[in-house]
Amino acid sequence: MKQCSFDPGLIVFSQVRNFFAASLYDLFELQIACETESMRLERMLNGEAQASQSKDSKMVILRNLNHCVKALEESSPGSDLHCILSSKQLYSSIELNGQTSPQAALALEACKRAHLYRYGPTSDTLTSTLMELNRTLYD
Repeated sequence: MKQCSFDPGLIVFSQVRNFFAASLYDLFELQIACETESMRLERMLNGEAQASQSKDSKMVILRNLNHCVKALEESSPGSDLHCILSSKQLYSSIELNGQTSPQAALALEACKRAHLYRYGPTSDTLTSTLMELNRTLYD
């Protein structure tokens, strides 16, 4: 599947680029659903119903989550969806790249911003609890 990308010369302002990405949110969501379903079907065909997703497949999902979170931060910061997807992005990034990776650090900051927009300033403990709850809300 062809990945979505933006030509910087085509859309100059990052905010405009993010609003454009937000308009494609349903497409990103559909791509994630298709990837997830194709992996499930592949595991069923191979008799591996309990097998975990491949790292490549998880990277595709994480890349799509990254697009969605950036778009939501511009178009509806602090929304339920922004908090939920930024939490999923954080935990996916940690799983794929490690707790101390630069990618995980960026995802943590994005997740904290989403929760700050939604709930205002909270303690680190409460913020961590909210991030975990939002990650598992629709699993």
